[in-house]
Amino acid sequence: MLLLVLFLLPAVRTDLKTGRIPNRLIVTGFVIGVVHTAVWHCGLFDFAAADLDRTGLGGLFGMEDETQIDGSVMQMFLLMARQFTAMMIMLIALIPFWKVKAFGGGDVKMACVSVWYIGFAATVRSLLYAGVITALVAGGLVAMEHLTNAGVLSKRVGNRIPKLNTRRGKHIICFSLPYLAGVLSEYVIHSVYLK
Repeated sequence: MLLLVLFLLPAVRTDLKTGRIPNRLIVTGFVIGVVHTAVWHCGLFDFAAADLDRTGLGGLFGMEDETQIDGSVMQMFLLMARQFTAMMIMLIALIPFWKVKAFGGGDVKMACVSVWYIGFAATVRSLLYAGVITALVAGGLVAMEHLTNAGVLSKRVGNRIPKLNTRRGKHIICFSLPYLAGVLSEYVIHSVYLK
């Protein structure tokens, strides 16, 4: 979770600043996510328990013989294949949202990379939480803007409310910040309340 947050922080920063998430950052997050999956979830390179035994490599991987090493490598490749498949399913599921301009391309890639850190189900829940957060914030800001324009709120109060960016008459919200809030919400809800 911490690695994902560390990946999302620069993505949020650049998204808020430029309206884009650079591909360099996405590729870096992807590579770190793949390594994280191999090291953390597969238990490879567990140096704390490493004691070299008769095979030389067995202690390094925490195993007794070569057949267990082969089984661990196979298990790693199966997990990698599963994660890659989940990432591709996420991509296919989010492309329609990108096509109708609900998400930017960087937002879609960011969600796909998240699968490597927190898994498919947690990424879907994070996207749902982020969607609710986005709807509430955007709805509140648009309502305040309309209330100010209608004269219900004074211009002095209305000018203090942040404005949504507009492009071709449509309101634009950088989705990376609500997504970060969605990931943190997923962590809090899943870890604290559902334990």
